[in-house]
Amino acid sequence: MPRPKKLFEPWAPPRPTLPDVVAIKALANGSATPDQQKRALHFIIVDVSRADDEPYCPGADGERDTNYALGKRRVGTYLRSLLAADIRKFKDGQPSEQVE
Repeated sequence: MPRPKKLFEPWAPPRPTLPDVVAIKALANGSATPDQQKRALHFIIVDVSRADDEPYCPGADGERDTNYALGKRRVGTYLRSLLAADIRKFKDGQPSEQVE
């Protein structure tokens, strides 16, 4: 008997739209408009890293799945911490302890 599909599979990639892909490509090659920059960052933080999702995954593989989801989520939360960082704390190209 086949296993029922899980409600949340943290390893499953998001399904981007054409504007998402265009925005990511434009961001990568340095030609993104302000709206494309926002769209690309939103796609990375919300859709790819799933920073706003509950990472807990119940079931037989729950611990491994939860750990995977937490790793992805950490990318999004770290990017958000960089966006919120006080850039005055960064001096002479040295890393700052402010960003965690």
